[in-house]
Amino acid sequence: MIPKQIIARSMMFACVLLSACGHSGEENSQPGKPEPEKPVEEENYLTVTTRNGAPVESYEQSFAAFAQTLVVRSNVKWEVSAGNAAAWLHVEATSAATAEVAIEVNTGREVRSGTIVFTTTDPKVRVEIPVRQNFGETIGRAPIRDLMLIYDGYDDGRAFDDKRFAKYAASDDDAPQWLFDGYLFLTAHRGGKSFSGGLNRPASNKQDWEAIVDFYLEDTHSIPALDRAVGALRDQIGGTFHRRKVVIFMPEPQEGQTDWGEIDGKAMDFSNYPDRIAACKWYVDMVVEKFAQHDFRNIQLAGIYWFPEHGGFISTYMKQVAEYIHSKNLDYRWIPYYGAFGHADWKKYGFDYAYYQPNYCFSTTIPRQRLYDACAEALSADMGLEVEFDSNYAFERNVAYIDVYEELGILEKSNLAYYGGTSFEYWKNGITEERAFYERLAKIIAERQKKFTTNKKTPDTL
Repeated sequence: MIPKQIIARSMMFACVLLSACGHSGEENSQPGKPEPEKPVEEENYLTVTTRNGAPVESYEQSFAAFAQTLVVRSNVKWEVSAGNAAAWLHVEATSAATAEVAIEVNTGREVRSGTIVFTTTDPKVRVEIPVRQNFGETIGRAPIRDLMLIYDGYDDGRAFDDKRFAKYAASDDDAPQWLFDGYLFLTAHRGGKSFSGGLNRPASNKQDWEAIVDFYLEDTHSIPALDRAVGALRDQIGGTFHRRKVVIFMPEPQEGQTDWGEIDGKAMDFSNYPDRIAACKWYVDMVVEKFAQHDFRNIQLAGIYWFPEHGGFISTYMKQVAEYIHSKNLDYRWIPYYGAFGHADWKKYGFDYAYYQPNYCFSTTIPRQRLYDACAEALSADMGLEVEFDSNYAFERNVAYIDVYEELGILEKSNLAYYGGTSFEYWKNGITEERAFYERLAKIIAERQKKFTTNKKTPDTL
């Protein structure tokens, strides 16, 4: 990723030495005769610019090496240093008029900051230039109001291209409006192997974990396609634009697996928690590094999603993983199923956001009361809720989610995750009642987005 320098207004600090004016106070001064003017002392100054004369106020760097010559103009003797950041931020005077600044490659991809300080023989003339290395706009945690689950990367060839993502990004009426502001990319299995336990398939390994992320970032589909689709809509929709957020799932290091692979020459044994934690950290590093290699203009990586839908793990295990994800300035999200062990303890595990699955749509024997019960539990545990669609089941069971959520005020106060994107697409082009349901959904989501993006004081609530 090409490092970017953000240069703003000039920083110039000057000290004006004032000379006193008036009578000398001597008794024999001649009345009416003007006092001789005292010489005005020159102001001390120091300015810092690039070679082409652009003023330098601060540096915002991506995780790459950087070097530049700074032109210093001053009428007093000056020195330059990097203070506590000297281990990675190297700066030195190269002549009486220039200094060189160099930033080492941040191999750990940690957010770090320092300050270039110019001092002079006049203590009041001092210039400080903040330097910060971070992910810029393409990576960073952010709230998401409407998160669409994108099941991508399966062996059946399903892949989301630009045209398909356009159906999710905005409504299709004469005046299109933004819909989902978040997209969760996840895959249960690929190449005959599973990314989570309980799927009756062999466990995926290190190579499989890397391959699915590579698939998501291939130029012809998935995440790059989402970036292009959103970009193509920006001119049509107008107004203030907010990058759409991407969340990528993290495979489960399946307990007991011993053929996953090595980290730093050590074979991982998932019978013990330290190795499972190490694999999770490796995966987070890999996701961040690969995502950062793309200069996305319309999306940003905002978080990691824990794939298993139950709390079959100890809190200290999840907390360590969560803390590592947070160190990369990312959120950690989870969507447990109805009645899942530990679902109400999601905050104790270190998750930032959790959504509760009602699991009402998929069984004709589950009464409508399930939706009310799920909402009550979610609100009690401060969780968001999942909207579950499946056009293979009775249309009325799908509509019931929106009816109940609307009745209980969930649409006004809760974050939502949406399962069943293919059904959403199907209803878009469906018969009269299905098309009407799509239009109802699109209007609801668009209105949620408008309230969400304009509520600046509390951006995570409507």
